[in-house]
Amino acid sequence: MAKKVRAGILGYGRMGRGFAAAMQESGLWEIAAVYDICAPVRELARPQVLGAAIYDRPEPIFSGRYVLPGGALSRDPLGGPELKCNTDKVFR
Repeated sequence: MAKKVRAGILGYGRMGRGFAAAMQESGLWEIAAVYDICAPVRELARPQVLGAAIYDRPEPIFSGRYVLPGGALSRDPLGGPELKCNTDKVFR
């Protein structure tokens, strides 16, 4: 088996969860880290991305040795309303 590519997921909202699931299913990726601003979303990630470091700020991912392919970057870091996250923030 080829060596897996280590990746970090920025934002574990709807898109981030989808990327993570596809990456895990492919067997080509090791999800080494997950970042999200919302505590309930971070807690959701823990059992779904076993072995990944979970962060409340993105700096540790950028300062680490993680590969961040375009597909692993999520612009939907807030999750859904069912997670009771603050959705007043605007991300560009």
